[in-house]
Amino acid sequence: MISVMAGEYVEVAWEQSGLRPLPELAAAWPGILATIDALEIDGRTPFEGLTPRVRYLLGVHAAAAWTLGATQRAPMSWQDRVVAYDTIADEQATAGHVARTLRGGSQDYARGVARWMYFLLGFVDDLDLES
Repeated sequence: MISVMAGEYVEVAWEQSGLRPLPELAAAWPGILATIDALEIDGRTPFEGLTPRVRYLLGVHAAAAWTLGATQRAPMSWQDRVVAYDTIADEQATAGHVARTLRGGSQDYARGVARWMYFLLGFVDDLDLES
């Protein structure tokens, strides 16, 4: 299991995983929360009624929340899953597939999930929260 909320053992395992260091990921979390809070989503708007940008940001938030241990619900499968290298890869593969093949809200959300996963894996250096 890999989680910010876990302990020293997990941090050692994380460091050896080749993923972005936990302190960098944890440092990104407050900015994600601030961005989500600033959206003022009322909870009554249907998902498809949200803008593509908002759906993207919700995907970033869901993926970050899962990998950082704020929730057990994985962002693409919507199942409670342990955060481990294979489940990260699984969720990333699903997000990539949805982002490439579907149109509309699911594609936007999946792009956000994929962006966090690429950040987690060290393939990109920013989360594109500002655009």
